[in-house]
Amino acid sequence: FLFKEISMKKSILWVLLCFFVFNSGLIFALDLKSVNKTKTQATNKNNQSMQDLNTKLKKVQNEQGPIVFKTGKADLDVAKCKKTLDTIALIIKGYPLFLVQVEGHTDNVGSAQGNLTLSQKRSQAVVNWLIKTGKVSSKQLKAKGFGDKKPIADNKTEQGRPKNRRVEFSVSKLY
Repeated sequence: FLFKEISMKKSILWVLLCFFVFNSGLIFALDLKSVNKTKTQATNKNNQSMQDLNTKLKKVQNEQGPIVFKTGKADLDVAKCKKTLDTIALIIKGYPLFLVQVEGHTDNVGSAQGNLTLSQKRSQAVVNWLIKTGKVSSKQLKAKGFGDKKPIADNKTEQGRPKNRRVEFSVSKLY
């Protein structure tokens, strides 16, 4: 009789232990699933925010006018584009976790090296204005000049060249 009682107690303990381990494992698996779901939701939200920021920055110059420079120079013509710059600064400050690359482009008039240098100086001038006057964090901005390497219109025409002289913005990474 004593042997049966000990075996019965061991069996009950064994069943309880298995039940506890199984439930703990199930809870752990559910927790991992919840963590993965949360990570996926956060990634989706960040991707959506990045797309929203890109869209807003692309629309600003279409709606309020382009960023303008003095001819052949990297000096901003703030009188002609202050509203655009102010709006861009406000938008970027609304997305403090993103890095925005300010991209300068030129037409192909002049030397390739001269255009590359000019486009870099122009993109840096925009970054400098956004930091100093627009009060955007320097950690959020990066300047990149492309010269005449990425035309969006025909450089052989009077209508095409002005379209290639532009500043664009892209959200390049989350930090």
